Amino acid sequence: MTPSAYSDWDDTALAVDALNEYDHRLTNRSVSFLFRVQNGDGSWTAYTTDFDPLTADER
Repeated sequence: MTPSAYSDWDDTALAVDALNEYDHRLTNRSVSFLFRVQNGDGSWTAYTTDFDPLTADER
């Protein structure tokens, strides 16, 4: 995996698969934990909800 400075859902999916090998089942608790961590830095949430590609002058 390449380190990145932003949330990467591919990494989250990989983590879910990795945990599943040890847990033998995916639980809502495990998935909820990963989603909380994924969104914890705010980058994914900010990108999907607050992303504004144009400045006021460009609109």
